[in-house]
Amino acid sequence: NRLIPDHASTHYYLGRNYEALGQREKAIEHYRIALELSQGKAPWAEDARERIRRL
Repeated sequence: NRLIPDHASTHYYLGRNYEALGQREKAIEHYRIALELSQGKAPWAEDARERIRRL
């Protein structure tokens, strides 16, 4: 995200949107960035990990 590149939740929701659009690689990329930025401690972290496994 160009506006808030270090905002973990922004990357998580970008991942969700890319996943919904069928853009698997971009979704995984943003989920991974989100997990890294949040150190895996955000409320949505387990969901992001599960989505990466599923994709």
